[in-house]
Amino acid sequence: MQNNHPYQLEKYAGRKSRHTCPRCRQPHKFTRYIEVQTGQYVAPEVGRCDRQDSCGYHYTPRQYHEDRHALTGMRDAVHLPTSQPAKQRATYIRTSTSTQKAPKIITPPPVTTTQTADVYSTMPYQVWADSTDLFHRSCFAQYVQAQYGQAALSAAWRRYMFGISDHWPGATIWWQIDRSEQIRTGKVMLYDPATCRRVKQPTARIGWMHRIAGTGDYTLRQCLYGEHLLSQAQYRDHPVAIVESEKTAVLASILVPDYLWLATGGKDQLTAERLAILGRRKVQLYPDAGCYEAWKRRAEDMSAVVPLIAVSRKMEHDKWPAGSDIVDFLAA
Repeated sequence: MQNNHPYQLEKYAGRKSRHTCPRCRQPHKFTRYIEVQTGQYVAPEVGRCDRQDSCGYHYTPRQYHEDRHALTGMRDAVHLPTSQPAKQRATYIRTSTSTQKAPKIITPPPVTTTQTADVYSTMPYQVWADSTDLFHRSCFAQYVQAQYGQAALSAAWRRYMFGISDHWPGATIWWQIDRSEQIRTGKVMLYDPATCRRVKQPTARIGWMHRIAGTGDYTLRQCLYGEHLLSQAQYRDHPVAIVESEKTAVLASILVPDYLWLATGGKDQLTAERLAILGRRKVQLYPDAGCYEAWKRRAEDMSAVVPLIAVSRKMEHDKWPAGSDIVDFLAA
């Protein structure tokens, strides 16, 4: 029977036709996909691990091209050339008029020492793009793939566009991309690939890309993690769920996709300034265990800015240990 598929797994031709798995790192256990017409490999990470019971890695050409398509769409959205120098920086100033215009690019030297809420710096496009090519090799991505499968990982990446950093090998970059597709910064965090818990020994592995990339003088104005999704049509009618950590938002989006999951990036980062962009969207806050009262007070204080806001007591009612989050409940 004629094979009409454009891609197929490479036929066995000895050990040389089996490669090192990008997930479990076992040599001669990885079968790569080839393009039938040309006989060429698709990409180094596209293939299937032969150790399906113990590893289970399988990244298909279709998933690969969907991910590349999503990346291309993001590149087009930020309107920055691929040849942009990695250390070039732009500062964007928003107008305060009711008719919002596209951000005006001001080339270095950047902002003055007088800072206002309307002035902020952004990361170069190329730094973000370079970090996403091998996103699936991060410890966080390995955990998601092991727990929920490759399709769930690919879909989660297409939503949130997280990257990988070699600052700590396998660390994840949680890029803060605002509603105008500007990249405010990226938080770098390292996780244990088996438990998805943060690595805190010998010290906490957490950093900021605008510092790691050496951008110099930088005016940081953070936004909600996942804020760029607010401008996408498929999420227009989704109720908004807000959690503390970026990791929680991504995992919750897999478990409960009917909500648009955003993150503050910290329990003290729930502010009216960041939530003002939500307007009259229906908003549900999911504080970590032990943080309900603090978030309830803040929700009351910002009710004039975000009137349709509510705070869940789920983690308090079920008496979860302090620091537990809504994903602990959903995955239990």
